[in-house]
Amino acid sequence: MSVQQDIREFGWTAVPRNVETILGDKAFLHSPTAVHVEDIPFPSSRLAQEIQTLVQEELTEQTYNHSMRVYYYGIHIYCVLAGED
Repeated sequence: MSVQQDIREFGWTAVPRNVETILGDKAFLHSPTAVHVEDIPFPSSRLAQEIQTLVQEELTEQTYNHSMRVYYYGIHIYCVLAGED
């Protein structure tokens, strides 16, 4: 499959690799603020708790920790974009 076919099929869009191309002369799009893990919401439903227990038992510690970092980064980015920060 060609790159153009991939773009049509999957909606991929090329992103400039140079941060200055994206941000211009701005240091940040938003001023960075400290965020504590305790301040990021985590699901507390019974299902979420059961899944948490299962993945802690099944995944290696490194994979589990990576998955939690991805969750926390993702939920924080969502909250910032949704204006819930």
